[in-house]
Amino acid sequence: MKIHVPAPRPRAENTIALINVVFLLLVFFLVAGTIASQSERAVKLAASQQGVAAESNDGVIALMPDGSLMRNGEVIAIAAFIAETAPDMPVRIAADRDAPAERLVAVIADLRAAGFGDVAVLVSRTAGEPVQ
Repeated sequence: MKIHVPAPRPRAENTIALINVVFLLLVFFLVAGTIASQSERAVKLAASQQGVAAESNDGVIALMPDGSLMRNGEVIAIAAFIAETAPDMPVRIAADRDAPAERLVAVIADLRAAGFGDVAVLVSRTAGEPVQ
């Protein structure tokens, strides 16, 4: 006697679990990106009709309103920055508009004395005729 064995049913793909994982990864990266760049957003750049664009974040330091220097969200001393950075690398200073000018001049002088040739201050661009 032949017994008829039913064919196994194909399993339905469970895409809900995959959607949940992708959604959680999306939320994680959004939150992580927001937390990492909070210190850079706190800097209010001075306005200018001419400006310098930063090519990358490697040589960018932020001069905060209290005169402290920050790099990648952490406070750093100018001597430590000079020790960690190659002198042939361009340095961009994102100076807050409320930062003490004397401190900015001192930081630039320290960088020049250490052999950094390409030092620039980042500003936010304004509309209008460029200053000649």
